[in-house]
Amino acid sequence: MKILLSGSSGFVGKALCEALERDGHTILRLVRREPRHELELRWDPAAGEIDAAALARLAPEDAPLDAVIHLAGESVFGLWTKGKKAAIRNSRLQATRLLGKTIVSLPIKPKTFINASAIGYYGHRGDELLTELSSPAAAVDRQPRVSPMPLIDPQWGGRFLSQTCMDNEAEAQAVLTSGVRLVNLRFGMVLGRGGGALAKMLPAFRLGVAGPLGWRGAQYMSWVSLTDLTRAIQFALQTPELRGPVNVVAPQPVSNRDFTTALSRRVFWLRPLAGIANRFAVPAPALKLALGEFGNALLLSSVRAQPTHLQEAGFAFEHATLDAALQAAV
Repeated sequence: MKILLSGSSGFVGKALCEALERDGHTILRLVRREPRHELELRWDPAAGEIDAAALARLAPEDAPLDAVIHLAGESVFGLWTKGKKAAIRNSRLQATRLLGKTIVSLPIKPKTFINASAIGYYGHRGDELLTELSSPAAAVDRQPRVSPMPLIDPQWGGRFLSQTCMDNEAEAQAVLTSGVRLVNLRFGMVLGRGGGALAKMLPAFRLGVAGPLGWRGAQYMSWVSLTDLTRAIQFALQTPELRGPVNVVAPQPVSNRDFTTALSRRVFWLRPLAGIANRFAVPAPALKLALGEFGNALLLSSVRAQPTHLQEAGFAFEHATLDAALQAAV
């Protein structure tokens, strides 16, 4: 296949490029800097610009694109200042909008558009089992949308993520008018070597100073190994019946406490004491005060998602359990 890819320099993008090129696919990389080799082409989502001449040269009508995969977007990690939230939202919506317009304008359309979304779509949902048919947090009237006390609102920050995911997926809908198959992949927390959330966690866990978050650590964490994530993207490319929203999470979400215990036992330098080292929880109020909306939406929210559409389509996970994923990652 000939595939146009955004986000190729990111944690997931690098791994996906390696996997796709290993299978013999040709990857055209979208970059914001000046291109450094013949398979790169420049784009500027904020300005709504893409190098159409380069795209026509790299994907002419007699050798058109087979698929477009969109992974690019500002990292959600870090304090959510007003500017950070604008960057998170705009980087996704502007890029998805530009890719949608570009796909529609091509004389020969690609068969598939794979758009990265996230399980942040669902917001904080406790122990509710979530499938692709579950409502987004932004549409769930559990509390007023504007809370006078955001620190005690369980959806504080979650509605922002949910609305961003909803709007991103809505922008991608533009390609449906041209008969292009659209797959919105809702990623869980990605566990892999060399990056992502795990890289930020490991120093504290190796020192034995990481405990469950939010007193009991009862909130669910929906995760997926980097290996299975790249395999799921490849599976989506090759499975015509897979379309619409797809949860890319392992079939066994775990509580934050169980995650903390499993990771501590694997990486804490004094393993016999790992159970003691993570006994002391980090209070939720402290996390909220220190990290604001980011801490509440990413660290304290509970999302118990299931990969229903993936499994119904026949996808088999290589790392179906957390222990298997952590063994591969660390």
